[in-house]
Formats: sequence, C-alpha cells, structure tokens
Amino acid sequence: MHTSLHYLSLSDAARLVERRLVSPVELTRAMLDRIQAHDGRLHAFITVTPEQAFAAARSAEAEIMAGRYRGPLHGIPIAYKDNVETKGIRTTAHSLSMAGHVPDADAEVVARLSNAGAVGLGKLSLQELAYGSPSANDAFPSPVNPWSLVHSPGGSSSGSGVAVAAGFVYGAVGTDTGGSIRHPAAVCGVVGMKPSFGLVSTRGTIALSPTQDHVGPLTRHVRDNAVMLEAMCGAGFRRTGKLAAGTRVGVPSDVIRHVGIDPDVHTAFKASIDLLGALGAVIVEVRTPMFEVVNAIGTRIILVEAWRRYGAALQETPELFGDAFRHRVLQGALVAKSDYEQALAAQAEIQRHYETVFARQADVIVSPGREEPAMPMQALRDNPLGVRGQLTRMYNLARVPALAMPMGFSADGLPLSLQIAAARGQEARLYDIAEELERVSGWTDYHPDLEGQSRSQAGGSRHA
Repeated sequence: MHTSLHYLSLSDAARLVERRLVSPVELTRAMLDRIQAHDGRLHAFITVTPEQAFAAARSAEAEIMAGRYRGPLHGIPIAYKDNVETKGIRTTAHSLSMAGHVPDADAEVVARLSNAGAVGLGKLSLQELAYGSPSANDAFPSPVNPWSLVHSPGGSSSGSGVAVAAGFVYGAVGTDTGGSIRHPAAVCGVVGMKPSFGLVSTRGTIALSPTQDHVGPLTRHVRDNAVMLEAMCGAGFRRTGKLAAGTRVGVPSDVIRHVGIDPDVHTAFKASIDLLGALGAVIVEVRTPMFEVVNAIGTRIILVEAWRRYGAALQETPELFGDAFRHRVLQGALVAKSDYEQALAAQAEIQRHYETVFARQADVIVSPGREEPAMPMQALRDNPLGVRGQLTRMYNLARVPALAMPMGFSADGLPLSLQIAAARGQEARLYDIAEELERVSGWTDYHPDLEGQSRSQAGGSRHA
C-alpha cells in the first residue's frame, strides 16, 4: 500500500487512519519518500522537516491507538506556505531578506491545524514575499508546474499548488491577496479556497497588505478543502454536498468579454455552465460595474500597504530583495495618501455592489478561474510585472469567499479552472455546489504522472 497512498483523498486517508488500517507514520513516510524522489525537479518545498514530522506522526499514532482520535486531520500530512510562521522552523517568505528568520511561535492557523492533529512536513515555496515573480537570482529555486515542467505553477502560493497536485501532501495552507491561492489551484488542477475576509486568522502570517490578505486551504478534493477550512477557522459548515434546485448561478459575461478568454478555457467554461443547468441551476446574467478599475484599485491598496511594511528595508538593503518585488513595492512611495483613501472608499463601494448582486440577482457567480492555462516559465520571467489573473482580485476587494476547482484540460493537457464566488459567510454554499460538480465531472480524479514524465514534458492520468 505504501506506493499508492499519495493520491488518496484526505478524507479516504483519514478513514484508513481512524480504522487503524494505515498509521500516521506510514502516511508520513510515504509522503516524505515521494518528496525525496520528485521535489528535486518540482521545487515545491523550501524546507522539509522529517524529524518533526515523524515525531508528530508517532504522537498521533499513539493517541489513536489509545482511543483519542481527534478527527479527520489527525495524523494527516500537510504543509505550509513559507510566509506562515512555524515555531523553531525557518520562515523565509522565499526572500533573502528573511533567510535567517526562525519564529518563536506558530501562526494561529498552524496552531489550529496542529491541535486538529495534522502532521506538518515542512514549508512550501512561494513568489517572494507573496508579491514577487520567478527570476534567475531567486533566494531559492522557483517551483515548476507538475503537469509540465516548463510551465508556471501560478503564484504566489506556488509551492502549495505544486505539493498538493504532485501528491506530496494531502492539503496545504496558502495566502491570497489578489488571487494567490486560486491562481496556483487553477493551473495545477486542484481546489483552492479564499474564504471570507477575517474568517481565518492572519496572525503569524507575514503581511503583504493587511486589508486584502486572506489565509485558506488547497486540496485535491472539495470535501477535503472544507475539512481543512473548518479546522483553520474553528467553525463547522452545514453542507449537503448537493446543488439545491433553483440555485441562481450568475455569469458575468461583460467581465469575461473584457478580459479575453483562451478558446480552450471558453469551451470548458461553457461545458461547466451547461452542466450546472443540467443539475438544476438557473443561469442568469450579472453585471459587474467598476470591473475596469478593480485591478487599479487593488494594486494601489497593496502597493501602499506593502510600502509601509517593506519600504525602509528596501531602501536600506535593496540587495536582499528580488528585482520584481523591489520594482513593484517602490511604486508604493509614489501613491498619495488621498489616492490611497480614495481606493479604500472604492473598495467599500465594491463591497456594497456585491452585497446587492448576491441579495437580488444571483446566489453565486461563476467564471473561469483564470483566463488562460499556465504560462510558460520563460514568458513569466520575460515579463514579471505583467497584469495577470484579472478574474480574482474583485473578490479580495469584496471580501467574499471564492473557490477555484478543476474544469478540464487544454488541448496541450494543462489544467483549466472554474471559479465560484458567493456572499460573505457562504462558504458552505460554495462547497455544496463544487462538490456536486466534482462528483459529476470527475476532473479531480486526474493527476500529473510524475513517474512517467521526462524533465521537460509531463502527462496526466486518472486515479479513480
């Protein structure tokens, strides 16, 4: 069984652990062996912590054998984006400026998951300080997409998406300031949730933009994502796993036309809408005023807040920061206080707009998770400051939950993604719809074939 454990769902692995058919130590050993075999090419991890992992796994095993089973995360291997602080384990945020940072306390989300019995395997790579871009002089190797090693895994929670898709962990923690959970989920073919603002504590995460930062889970299956989020926020969700008949599903056709959608994405998105209709949803058009300025508003807020956090260090020790991060954040010094205040006022207007849309027009809004499949790594390096991911930032500004999930593949075999958003506090609704879609589409049963691929070419396979 050792070699087949890595692509179990989290929930299936948990059932085996609860029934004592598989031990947490066996799960941990299987995952660490897989990381050892494949992460030299994928670079999902910055730091792997086998000693701490085995100690936690042995402790979980002893508790379970003594009848003290804590729940579906007990003994389950996961990992954390490396801007989430972990006691006694270096937390670098993928930056030379923090290469020696070893926290003396866990972030609240780490404490919650540890209390649920999860086994941490280490710290996952990201784009520098959650706002950089891959470059040749990165502090650590840049992750690559497990479906194709010449393509980007998305950012900034890059390692989180890679580790989940590659079967290194059953779930990962990411952060999302403008789409940084949903982008890697989208292009790595996994499920990523940006919850409602404030639902999951950001205490102990390395801030980029406090008014936009969110913490959330990435998993291979929808139900597993809900399990992780419940532990992360300390609250349960009443879920049915079904799409309620008559659910109003809003399609923002104006936005989709504006951003320009890749033909393969368009085809898969239309198929998803048709499937939702067949499941009993009522498809409606919704308009999204202010979309044209969403990117500018979000960028202005992030720049000012990132400048407040990092401006002094950028001026004193610029050599400790990558070019993309430095060039972005230095722009924050040029934003007038009045312009920042206007951006915050515009954000409040966006929040009011979405409250109205969800109250009067639609129960959820669906769109592609990204307007295109994964970018080639070289294209990303050639244009690190380019505007991407225009379908995600509005939900950070609106502070509502948004979930990305698989919806098929491009002609080149790259994952495509559907995004579903709902009113604030409606995570359960998103999970219900997503779980029903997952059940009938089967897209989450496909995984990259790491064993069969060469250094430059990847493929996929289905594991039912």
